[in-house]
Amino acid sequence: MRAFLLLSTMIVVSSIVAETNAEPVLLASFSAEGSFGHSPTAVPEVRFDLELIPNDVDPPGPRLVDPMFRGEGDTWSVDFTRDNSSAFADFADLATNGINDQYGQGIRWFDGAGGIAGGTEMGLFNQFSTEPVEPPDLAGNELEFVRLNVHDVAFEPWSLLPGEDGFMVHFDLTYEFYGKPVPEPGAALLLALGAFLARRDTRYPVAATPRDIYTERLES
Repeated sequence: MRAFLLLSTMIVVSSIVAETNAEPVLLASFSAEGSFGHSPTAVPEVRFDLELIPNDVDPPGPRLVDPMFRGEGDTWSVDFTRDNSSAFADFADLATNGINDQYGQGIRWFDGAGGIAGGTEMGLFNQFSTEPVEPPDLAGNELEFVRLNVHDVAFEPWSLLPGEDGFMVHFDLTYEFYGKPVPEPGAALLLALGAFLARRDTRYPVAATPRDIYTERLES
């Protein structure tokens, strides 16, 4: 009987290992189009960032910042990971804690000026949902990286006050969140059980049948 228990356990464990070793998948995405004016400024270049702000603290929170300023007509993609962003670990923790924290999607000009628009994580990770979502964020997953895709950036002359020449920027971008499910606690037990049985069960082969075992016992 143990042979069948070992066999079925190994099959389940194999599927769990395959799932945990799988490539990250797209968990959610967030798209934004907008315009933002700034004057006076002579440099039509901007960069974007995304911030998560815990509900129980004041901003700022962990922020993923595009390292480069971009100009007219630029399109690009950048991945934020634990390796290239010091804020990523804290950002990932907030993104998967099951709490409806706040987010801010920011834009920064070359001279340091900037603006931010935001809301709750439920709006960030469940952008097209019209009903409350549980959990409101990416709880139950491990966030591996965040990808910023900027589809278009365009500038036009603009001024807030006469004589203060500046620019209005129009942008179209998407943030994509990639990761994979965290194994259930029972899955970890199965992994340990499979290893234990594989080590302990040396008398009967995995493929043994009840008849084989019964015959072996009679002959021994």
